[in-house]
Amino acid sequence: MKVLSKAQVIMQNAVQQCKDEVTIQCVLGHHPFIVKCKHHWQNKKKLFIVTEYIPHGELLKVWKTYGKFNEELVQFYVAELALTIDFLHNAGVIYRDLKMENILLDEEGHVQLIDFGLAKWLAYGERANTICGTIQYMAPEILKMESYTKAVDWWSLGIIMYALLTGQYPVESVHDHSKMQKLVETTSYTLPEDYSDGARHVVRQLLCKLPQRRLQSLHALKSQPFFRNVKFDEVLEKKVSLKELFEKSLKEQKILSAFSAHSNDSELAVLEEMGKQQLKECYKKPVIHNTK
Repeated sequence: MKVLSKAQVIMQNAVQQCKDEVTIQCVLGHHPFIVKCKHHWQNKKKLFIVTEYIPHGELLKVWKTYGKFNEELVQFYVAELALTIDFLHNAGVIYRDLKMENILLDEEGHVQLIDFGLAKWLAYGERANTICGTIQYMAPEILKMESYTKAVDWWSLGIIMYALLTGQYPVESVHDHSKMQKLVETTSYTLPEDYSDGARHVVRQLLCKLPQRRLQSLHALKSQPFFRNVKFDEVLEKKVSLKELFEKSLKEQKILSAFSAHSNDSELAVLEEMGKQQLKECYKKPVIHNTK
């Protein structure tokens, strides 16, 4: 439950923003990757927003606990988020605060977007001007205090993709906007060469500093080689168990850590055999579920 002080809302001149938050989440909460708004009401001093309970907490906490994920898992996280962004944009909404803290995980590991406090109705071709969001995920045009389009949400998706793959943000956050802008301007946003060409290309396209050249549509994302084997209809229907992909990613990371910690050939051979057995366990249950 989210509780807002009316006095604070009025003091911050955020009355329309609060109305938009409730309306947007109520109207668009039927999407499979958006947390549903169950109830909302007010009394003399406070506003109350009750959302559906999501059992497994924030993606941020999971990421901080386990570190980077394999490309297959990130592929599906990004696909689910891209479907959500595309849905919001087509409905005339700019989200403006896409970050791991606002992404919850359900019992099967699927993303659930929450907190529409900075979301805004924005018609096709219109631009926004409010400097808002979380500085770690802000697009360059926001940091420059320029007007901006829905392309800023795709930049934030690129930051999330980079972080999930590498285990760290491309740029460490600073509190000062001007300093953050300079850091963003001087950062290349290129994944290391040990990642696949497909993953590196998607990150480059999402984190393009020129918004007019940035990847900013679901159609453009689907056409990327990195997503060639992803069936987006099945992703939307939650036929892919991200919980199983997550368990597989963790086991692979443990095997890689064990390899890097041992240099003896005989020990490596033993670890390799152990790794094969662990991966076999991952595939005992099919990832694709029949929902009929």
